[in-house]
Amino acid sequence: MSTPPLNFEELVKYFLLSLKPRNYHQATLAAKELSLRYFLKWYAHHNYQISHLSKDLLWNYLQYVQALRKKDGSKYSPTSYSRFTLDLKQFLAWLYQHNHILLDLARVIKNPPRPGQRRPDFLTEAEVVMILNLPDINTPFGLRNRAILE
Repeated sequence: MSTPPLNFEELVKYFLLSLKPRNYHQATLAAKELSLRYFLKWYAHHNYQISHLSKDLLWNYLQYVQALRKKDGSKYSPTSYSRFTLDLKQFLAWLYQHNHILLDLARVIKNPPRPGQRRPDFLTEAEVVMILNLPDINTPFGLRNRAILE
């Protein structure tokens, strides 16, 4: 006799239990549980089953997460949005590793930019040319410096 498939509530419970031996701090586990509760609530609201998980469905959820507000109506911080996304990725990877889903959907979710992390500023072509022309190629050090820059 086979056992009935686990529902998402049970899977989240087992996922969180699987993290305990890894020495996660209790506050971290509580935060992961909270962020996964948002996913469970959204998932249940739409009456989805585990078999419904797809790239498009995850995209819809991540858009929903961006619209989430705290009880006081204020927006969550970028750190919170990042945590929601990364916790979901970790959960999806666990589901895949334990054969609860057939596709590795964690791979379709891009890591959010870390809060406070700026994208690098790139030099323009004119700035590159200007820097390449800075060393005095009439001296041995200048010639060496030019070669290093090239």
